[in-house]
Amino acid sequence: MRVMFHNLSRRYCILIVAGFTFAGTCLPAAAGLLSKMNYMLHSWPPDHRVKKLIVTGNYVKPRILAELVQHQTKNPILLVSPGESGNNLYFLPYGPEAMPLDEEECVEFIELVNPKQVLLLGDSRYVPDSISEKIQRQVSSVRVNSSNWAKNAKTLSDMFMYQNLRARFADMYDKVKDASDSAEASRTRQDAVLAPLGE
Repeated sequence: MRVMFHNLSRRYCILIVAGFTFAGTCLPAAAGLLSKMNYMLHSWPPDHRVKKLIVTGNYVKPRILAELVQHQTKNPILLVSPGESGNNLYFLPYGPEAMPLDEEECVEFIELVNPKQVLLLGDSRYVPDSISEKIQRQVSSVRVNSSNWAKNAKTLSDMFMYQNLRARFADMYDKVKDASDSAEASRTRQDAVLAPLGE
């Protein structure tokens, strides 16, 4: 079975694992990006007000879980992708292109998106303290950070009234894991890193 995650644009960075296609944009960082976001966010109708912004790391388990929730709820994602010189951030709204951000723009970004609440998915290994602390100073936040990702899926299932989320997460992760076990064995972290967005 081939599943394409929906955060796509006209240009893709694609990693295919176990018949699943994880896709993210290859958009370069550009001047005036926050201005572009400001225009986009203010052009949304009132019923598109961001209820929850999901913030998580660009690793297999949290990304699968975050995108399953996004597909159900249309809540946007702020993805933290580790890079050689620090963390790269990507704003993934439901539907349009992903937008790269500098970590220094995090505060201004949260002000623009103005979510009612932020869901921090994963502990500091996935959402570094340098980012979570800025967010928690600005907006009401809740953290779901069990080391057991099945428990995290159950918590989000209750939070978003998404009855089969835990089963869908387990099924998708098993399929990805079966294909990536050999690659994971050479990594220092438990979860295989997806190809960083924009690189």
